Amino acid sequence: MLPVFESWNLARPQVPRRSLLCPLEPIGIGTPFVESLTSYISRLAAVHAVIVSDLVGYLLADCVPPDLPIISARDRRGRIGSGFKSGTHAINGLAEDARRWIIAVETATGRRDLRLLTLTPLKQVFCKQSLFRNTQAWCPECFQEWRRTGEPVYLPLSWHLRMVTICLKHRQPLDTVCPHCGESFGPLFAKSRPGCCSRCWRWLAEAPPRRAEVYRGPDDDQMWMANSIGDVLGVMPRLEQDHLRNILTKNICTVVGNVSDGNQTVFADLTGSRGNAVCVWLAGRTLPRPDRLFRICRRLNILVSEMLRRSPTLEVPKEITDAGAVATRRGVWREDPERLKAALKESLTEDPPPSLHDVALRYHYRTCTPLRRLDAECCKQITTRYRMHRRPWRSAWAIRDKECTPVMIEEILRASIARDKPIPVSQIAAELGYESANRLREHFPELCREIAVKQSQNRATQREEVRIALVKATLEGPPSTAEALAAKLGCNRGTLYLYFPDLYRQFLEARRAWAARQREGIRANVEAVAAEMAGASMPEICRRAGIGLQFLMKRFPALYRQIVSRYLERCDNTRKQKRETLRQDVRRAVAELSARGLRPTFTRVAPLLSDQAAKDWKLIHQEIAQSLLERGHALEP
Repeated sequence: MLPVFESWNLARPQVPRRSLLCPLEPIGIGTPFVESLTSYISRLAAVHAVIVSDLVGYLLADCVPPDLPIISARDRRGRIGSGFKSGTHAINGLAEDARRWIIAVETATGRRDLRLLTLTPLKQVFCKQSLFRNTQAWCPECFQEWRRTGEPVYLPLSWHLRMVTICLKHRQPLDTVCPHCGESFGPLFAKSRPGCCSRCWRWLAEAPPRRAEVYRGPDDDQMWMANSIGDVLGVMPRLEQDHLRNILTKNICTVVGNVSDGNQTVFADLTGSRGNAVCVWLAGRTLPRPDRLFRICRRLNILVSEMLRRSPTLEVPKEITDAGAVATRRGVWREDPERLKAALKESLTEDPPPSLHDVALRYHYRTCTPLRRLDAECCKQITTRYRMHRRPWRSAWAIRDKECTPVMIEEILRASIARDKPIPVSQIAAELGYESANRLREHFPELCREIAVKQSQNRATQREEVRIALVKATLEGPPSTAEALAAKLGCNRGTLYLYFPDLYRQFLEARRAWAARQREGIRANVEAVAAEMAGASMPEICRRAGIGLQFLMKRFPALYRQIVSRYLERCDNTRKQKRETLRQDVRRAVAELSARGLRPTFTRVAPLLSDQAAKDWKLIHQEIAQSLLERGHALEP
C-alpha cells in the first residue's frame, strides 16, 4: 500500500503591489464626516514618524510627473531643506492643485480612492468661489471624544468649508483660534498634527471653558446647511461624476418648470437668487456658486444631494408652488394687476402731479413699459398732468409758480453781462423755470446777443491760453501729464485735442520722449547697482536703486529675469560651496574621531563642523557613510 503524502499547492500566490508608504485607510468615506486630504497627509506623516514637510518635500514631491509639481522647482532648488511651504485650502478643493496632490499621495500609498477626500468629484457642478475658509476650524468635543474612545483623530472635510459653522454632531460652533496661543492656522503646516495647533503644537481639546455668554444653540439655517453639506459628502462616491453637469442642469429645469412654469424671473424672486443666476447656470456660461445653490434649495426645502441624482425626488412644498402659480399669472407685474390699475388711477388725483417714472419707482419698476402695457390710457393722462404742471405760464412772466416782471428778467440778464464770465442764457432760463431759452431770446434779443458775444470772446481768450500752455508744457522739463495740464486749465483732455490737435500731439510726444529718457536712466541705474551688488537678491537691489519690485518686473522684464538668474546662480554656488565645505569638514572629523578610537556618528561629527558648512542632516549622514567606506569601515546595519 502506497503512503499518503501531503499535497502542495503550486499556484503562484497573489502578492499585493508594494507601495512607498503605508496605505493608510481613509476615514469616513461615504459618510458626512469624510476625512480631508490635508488631514490624511498629516496622519500619514504621523504614522511614519516624520514631519509633514519632510514627507512632502523628500517623498511626495518625487511621486508626481515633472509637469505636475506640488513643490516648485525653484523652492526645491533654492532651499537647503525639503522646499515645502505651508499648503492652502486648495489641496482639498476641486481645481488643479487638488489633482496634483491626489496623484502624489495615491502614487506613494497605492490607493485609488483619495479623490473622495476632496471636492474633486464635484468639479463639474461647483465653482471654487466662496467655498473654503482660509483658516482651519475644528470641534474640541469631537477631538476629546475620539481620544477617549481610542479612535484616530482627524479633520473632516466639512470643517474646511466656509458654509459650515457648527459641528453637526455636538451642535456647537466650530473654533478657528487656538485657545493657548491665540493664533489661527491653515490646513497644512510643516509640523501639522490632527488635533494639535500648528503653531504652538498643543492639544486643542485641552481648551479653557467656552466664553461666559450662554450659547443658545444653532439656528435652523445653520443646522440645515450642515446637514445638506454632510449629505452631499456622504453620497459623493455614488454620484455619476462624468455627467453631473447635465444631471444638475436637467434637475434645475425641472424645478423651475414645477415652481414657476419655466419663468426664470419669477423663480429668482421666489428663491431670493440673483436675477440672471439661474439663466447663466442653465446656459452653461458659469458654474453655480455652492452657497447660492444651497440657498435656493433651502428656500424650496429640497436636498442638494437630490439635485445631483439622475432620478431625484424633487417635492416642493405646496405653498411655494401656489405662490409660483400666482406670480406666473401676474406676468411682468410685481403687484396684482387690478390693484396696480387702482393705484394708477389714484395717482391722477395727487397734487402736485407725479411723473409716470416716479409712479413706476414706487412699485419697484425700473422702466414705465410694464405700466403702459397694463393701462396705456391712464399712463398717458398721468404724463399729460405732469407736463401741464411743469409748463410755464404763457400769459405772463413767471419764476416757477411766482409772477415775474420783464424788468426783473432784464436786470438778471444785465447782471450776467457785467460778470467776467457771463452766465449762459440757457442756464438763466432754467433757473427761471422755463423749458428753453427761446422766450428770453425772443423778448430780449440785444441782451442775449451781448451775452453770446462775450462768451465767444471768453472762448477765444481761453483757446489762446490753452495754446500758450500747450507750447510751454511741450518745452518745459519734465512735461506735466495731460490730466494735470487739463485740470490746470479748467477743461478736459478732449478739449485740448479739439482746439489744437497738432500741438497736443507734440505735447504727448515730448512727454513720451521724456518718459523714455527716464526709463533708460532707471535701467542704467539698476544695471549699475546690479553689477556692483553682483548676485544680490531682487529686493536688495530694488531698495538700493530706490524703485519698486513690481515696477521693475513690469517695465524691465528681461533685466528682471537676468538679475533673478544671477541671484539663483549665486545661491547655487553658495550651496555647492557649503556642501563642499561640509564634505571636507566631515572627512576631517571622521579622521579625527577614528584617530581617537571613536566611532564617527552624527552626534559626534556635527559639533566639529564649521559655520560655513551646510546644515543638512541628511547630507551629513551620507558623507559620514561615504567617509567610512573610503576608510574601509563597515557600516552599521
